[in-house]
Amino acid sequence: MRPLELCLEGFTSFRREQRLDFSELDLFAITGATGAGKSSLLDAMTYALFGTTTRSGKQVSDLASQGSENLKVQLRFAVGSAQYRVTRRWRFRPKSPENKVILESWQNGVWETLGTSIVAVQNTIEQILGMDFDTFTRAIILPQGKFDEFIKGDASKRREILRQLAGFEIFEQMRKEANELAKLLKQEREMVERQLTELSAPTADEVAQKRSQLLSLEQQLPQFDRAIVKAQKALDEEEQLFSQIARWIELRQELAKLNASSAEMTILAQRLERAQAANHLQGDWALVRSARSQYETAESAATLARERLIKAHSELAAEQQLLDAAKAKSEVLMPQIKAREDALAAAKVYEEQRTQLETEVALAQKNQQEKIRFFKAADKELQAANNKFQGAGFRVTQVAAMLQQYSPGGKRLEQLHQIAPLLMEFQLVAKQQKTQQQQLDKSIADRERAQHNYVEVATNLAAAEIKLKKCGNELEATEAANTESTRLESVATVRMSLSSGDTCPVCGGVHPESDRLPPLPSSNIVDVADLRRNLTIATQVLQAAQIVATEGKSAVSSCQEKELEIGQTLKLTGEKVAELQQQITQIVETSQWEVLQLQQDLTMLKEIDRQYRETEQQFQLASFEYENLQQKFNFALAIQAAKQQEYQDAIAESDRRQQQLQSCVNALYKITEYQPYAN
Repeated sequence: MRPLELCLEGFTSFRREQRLDFSELDLFAITGATGAGKSSLLDAMTYALFGTTTRSGKQVSDLASQGSENLKVQLRFAVGSAQYRVTRRWRFRPKSPENKVILESWQNGVWETLGTSIVAVQNTIEQILGMDFDTFTRAIILPQGKFDEFIKGDASKRREILRQLAGFEIFEQMRKEANELAKLLKQEREMVERQLTELSAPTADEVAQKRSQLLSLEQQLPQFDRAIVKAQKALDEEEQLFSQIARWIELRQELAKLNASSAEMTILAQRLERAQAANHLQGDWALVRSARSQYETAESAATLARERLIKAHSELAAEQQLLDAAKAKSEVLMPQIKAREDALAAAKVYEEQRTQLETEVALAQKNQQEKIRFFKAADKELQAANNKFQGAGFRVTQVAAMLQQYSPGGKRLEQLHQIAPLLMEFQLVAKQQKTQQQQLDKSIADRERAQHNYVEVATNLAAAEIKLKKCGNELEATEAANTESTRLESVATVRMSLSSGDTCPVCGGVHPESDRLPPLPSSNIVDVADLRRNLTIATQVLQAAQIVATEGKSAVSSCQEKELEIGQTLKLTGEKVAELQQQITQIVETSQWEVLQLQQDLTMLKEIDRQYRETEQQFQLASFEYENLQQKFNFALAIQAAKQQEYQDAIAESDRRQQQLQSCVNALYKITEYQPYAN
């Protein structure tokens, strides 16, 4: 991740909007006095990406400038060749502050919105960066205070800080779990080794030899059964004989005791004689009395011993007879006893085998219990993995169903993206064309109005010229009449001043008689002031009409020029519109289209494509999780199958040992003719 531009406003010490451009920087350092806001820039980047910081946590209000109720941070960054822009806004509210976020991507020269939901944007950013907040603050930005602690701390402290920053606790936990698992596996291995040692499995030659012996014994079993029956009868007789012999031995022991008692009685008699000799001694009276009592006791014991001796002699004689009979019978039963001894030797061998097999059965049962415990644990792990696997499969199916509801924009969206700037330009040019058409219509109306006004002004000008000419003619006629009247008056004055015969100063002739002169016309001098005033007014009106006519003509010319200019511009605009229409038609491959419909289609397809992309990302994540859980499930299934096989092998081994033990016990029962056998 590479920051390109950071814009923040109302963030800690940056009350006003500040914009920092990192696009041209590779390696740089942020320096400044304490409290200048160095750490705030890193906090702003962290807040823009994850909506929280290491210093404030989720309390965004702590990041706002003092007294500010609004906060805004915008970060533009690049990941690989893709550029993204995330903007976060916070506004204070009494009940619950308002948080807004928008994530955009730079595509085809425009910023396209990737999400506006806080949770969705957070997940998208984590996917883009490939790390969450904890990993970012541990691997990218070292929290404030940790660096100083890391520099000044000892080696163990630095290692602990590195473990905390890098998140190595999980490896420590994995190490502990691995050690525990290793201990369990080691114990299991040692137990198996002990079992193998205790089992002391025979070699292949020994097994073959034992099998041959077993076949031989199985062939001899009927003979053994008959011999065992005979031996059992002989054994019963021998047991009776043994009991008689034991009784005889007891009688001999009693006789020996009686013989020993006779010697004691002799000693007691001698002591009695000595006691009687010393009876006269009063000092030994008590001793004598004691000896007497002892004597009496000894005498009674001797009498009883004599009786027992006699009885023992008689019993001994009887037992001797029985012994002789038993010896004779024993000589007869010696072959049977020999066979019985052989059977007992075989029974001893079977007993040893039974003891060993009982030990092996106990070990096999113990191994079976351990295997079933391992199998249950593996089955439990398999069930958990299966539940997770089924859940992931359900999520994959659900996301796949959602993915089927959407479809990518495809060629149509590419066409609409391609014509989007053309549509904007087309709308602008069409709007200009409409405006220019309105201007042209207005110019035509202005020109027609100017022409109409010019016609009226020209008419007024012609009327003014006519009136001016008329006034001029009237003035000239009046002035000519006044001149003639003045001349006549002058003539009359000269005539009146001349007498008959006077030389005329005008013509130089002789003035005739008055009655001989023609009469003079009457003179009437008209006042021309009004006519002059009318002429002046007519001249002014004409001048004004000429000015208005000139202005009207100029206005018509101006309107014509403007109309021509607007017409040319409108023609160019129409050509541009036609060109844009042709380009759009070529791209969309149809001439039947409308700008509004295309824009609506673009908005709709962009939204559908965005939903499809988001759902596709969710499907990829769900598929990845499904594959991982499937691998874990397959691994757990393999472990469970292995444990189940081990458990079944243990059951088979235990059953085999039980069968061997039962066979051995049955063989013992056959040897003892199904009588209890004392170990």
